[in-house]
Amino acid sequence: QEIGRRQGNVEEQAMEMLDTWRNKHGLSASVELMCEILINANCRAEAEEVFGLNTVEKVHSRMSDSNSEEFDELLYNLAVEVGVDWKELAIRVGVTGRDIDVIEMEVHTSREQAWKMLRLLHSRLGHTFKIDDVRGKVEEIRKQRYSQQLQNQIFP
Repeated sequence: QEIGRRQGNVEEQAMEMLDTWRNKHGLSASVELMCEILINANCRAEAEEVFGLNTVEKVHSRMSDSNSEEFDELLYNLAVEVGVDWKELAIRVGVTGRDIDVIEMEVHTSREQAWKMLRLLHSRLGHTFKIDDVRGKVEEIRKQRYSQQLQNQIFP
């Protein structure tokens, strides 16, 4: 909880906390445990800054294993639906340019990129993540594209 309240370098603060934790609980305290603590303290952005997106996603995934396979299937189907529009959607829902770059480097098909972006969005938004809201944004993107295409045909 102290991270975010104190000013200064977040990484240094997190490492100080990790050292304190290790001194108190022994060497069994891991980076992943520290990452989990930050996530549970609603400091996900700080965890990403300190430990990186991959570690945070790995820890969050482990924490979220209680999420049903049904939800993963819904996300996968939504990723198929989003397809090549994943990047435009990511921008509209506030995924950072840095996160978009990481996703593009890690996976290469639009379906996988969409799925990874949706998992990231879900992990950040938690219970406020709504599949119908995402579908609405995708429809907006496509309506705008079709409208632009129609205008280009009418007024070349």
